[in-house]
Amino acid sequence: MAKEKTKKSQTRVKRNQKLYKDTIITESYAIHHSIIFLLIISILANGFTIYHFITFNHNKVKVVTKTKTEIQEKVPENIVFLGDSITNRYDLEKYFSDINIVNSGKEGNKATDILASMKERVYDYNPSKLFLLIGTNDLDESTELSVEEVYNNIIEIIKQIQEKRNKAEIYIDSLLPVNSDVRYSPARDKDNNKIKELNEKLKEYCKKNKCTYIDMYNEFLDEDEHLSLKYTTDGLHLNNKGYEKFTELIKKYLK
Repeated sequence: MAKEKTKKSQTRVKRNQKLYKDTIITESYAIHHSIIFLLIISILANGFTIYHFITFNHNKVKVVTKTKTEIQEKVPENIVFLGDSITNRYDLEKYFSDINIVNSGKEGNKATDILASMKERVYDYNPSKLFLLIGTNDLDESTELSVEEVYNNIIEIIKQIQEKRNKAEIYIDSLLPVNSDVRYSPARDKDNNKIKELNEKLKEYCKKNKCTYIDMYNEFLDEDEHLSLKYTTDGLHLNNKGYEKFTELIKKYLK
């Protein structure tokens, strides 16, 4: 599965890597008129006269000039999904087989992991659109990171993308809720209150900074305000129904 995913990603890199063409050959034509006046006045002893005559020589000269003009040639559909295991397990080929799309998710990732691998995870794909879902693992009790620290790391990801790939449209998926009531759930060290706090901060940031915030959190809640068991088997990751729901919410942003 991993090899197949890598092969597909490599194919997409080759197909989508070029966003800009920087050289254009332009041809211009100029008409050069050379007027040659040939005047011969001869008076011959025998009384004959050769009349004046004029020859016009018209030469068309082709001038080739090379200019370095940067054309912003945006790949129409070149979409990157960036994140942790929830993104990594998302079968994008299944749901979006007709779209140029790359899965750049990795199991267990935190925002700092993405920051350490921006070139191969983001820049090399030259995305026209990028969907970011990260932060749940960062809020695990074992990391001892505050909501503010996690928020700052996520904002740094956004800023670096905007600097290096400023034509990319950035979409921030809210963190999903968790359900720690599931037995042996990997979500047992994660707190929905912290997740909600982080989501609110990201939402406010997007309002002011040319990003689109997508509210996933409230769409996946049950009546007890946990991740609904309809959409998960372990309280953290999505099942097939969960990804169907996720796709339903996100597909309008892919048009």
